[in-house]
Order: sequence, then structure tokens, then C-alpha cells
Amino acid sequence: MAKAKQLQWSLRSYFVVLFIGILFVTCLSGLLVVYALRTGLQLEGHLLFWITIYTGVILLLGSFIMWQGSIHLTRPIQDLNQAVKAVAQGNFDYQIVRKTYPKDTAPYHNEIDQLSQNVNQMAQDLKNLAQLRQDFISNVSHELKTPVASLVGLSDLLVDSDLSKEDQAELLALMQSEILRLSRLCDDILNLSRLDRQNQLRIEKVRVDE
Repeated sequence: MAKAKQLQWSLRSYFVVLFIGILFVTCLSGLLVVYALRTGLQLEGHLLFWITIYTGVILLLGSFIMWQGSIHLTRPIQDLNQAVKAVAQGNFDYQIVRKTYPKDTAPYHNEIDQLSQNVNQMAQDLKNLAQLRQDFISNVSHELKTPVASLVGLSDLLVDSDLSKEDQAELLALMQSEILRLSRLCDDILNLSRLDRQNQLRIEKVRVDE
């Protein structure tokens, strides 16, 4: 089975093309200098002028190639750096704008584009996790508030009312039930905290027919 193509244009290929381009420009400069020297043997007055012109053209071509290469590499890296800073500050809505290429047959244009997609996915996962934690805290607060409110009401009845022993025993039983409910909630929270620290569950085989 053929392996699916992941990168449309890898950085290794880009650097190879860049190196070939620089090598081509260097060879061209050598040929131009040789030609200038040969021409200068016949036209000695124009020798320095032509060498200067050829050297300037080669420098301009080399500078243009390096400038384009630096932009192609540094701009996505700057976007990545800005995205990581935003996520570190808690801005999980930040997303790196990825360029689209109509003729792309691979999910990623290059390694930097793949890293950008991973950063975007990480920000989305952190956003979902933050929402889950917020919902969890809200639910836990509600679950804790209910038995606490019941305990406050029951304790007020015990303190402020002249109740019979039977009524007091009934209220104490209700208070004990609410206290056990609180205890179970606290145990569940502690267990969830332990699972979160362990990062993975430990699976054990047990018999269910006993």
C-alpha cells in the first residue's frame, strides 16, 4: 500500500532548490567574469567597467534569492511564535492563518505548515479543556451547595425549635444523610484529581462472576 503524501513541498526540497539557485548564480558569475576578461584583452578600457557591472548583477540576484528565502522561512516562524505567546497568555481562540494552495494534493504544504496546524489544534483542545473545567466547577459548586443548604436549614431547626426527641432524631438522620452525600462528592473530586495527575488509567482484570 502506497504511503499517503503528507507534505506538498518539504523544507529539504526548498533548501535544495535554493542551493541549486545559488550555485547556478555563482557559476554564471564565473562565466561572466571569464567573458569579461576575454573581452578586456581586446578592449582594455572597458575591462573594469564590465567586471563592475557583472559583479553588481550577480550580487543583486544573490541578494534577491536570499531575501525571498528568508521571507519564506521567517514569516511562518514569526506567526508560530506569536500564536504560542497568545496561547500561553490564555487566548485559546487564536488561530494561525494558513495559506491555501489550489493545486495541493497533500494536507500540509511543508513542515512549518504542519506545525502550524498542530498549534491550532492544540489551542482548540486547550479551549475545550478550559470549557470542560469551567462546567465541572459549576456543576460541583451546585452539587455542594444543595447539601450545605440542607444542613444549614436542618441545624437551624434543631437550634431554634422545641422539638421532641423523635423529631430531633429524624432531623439528625437527615443531616447524617446530607453529610454522607458531601463525603461522597469530596471523594469523587479527589479521585478525579488523582486521575488527572496520573494522565492515564491503570486497567486491572477482575472477575465479575464472583
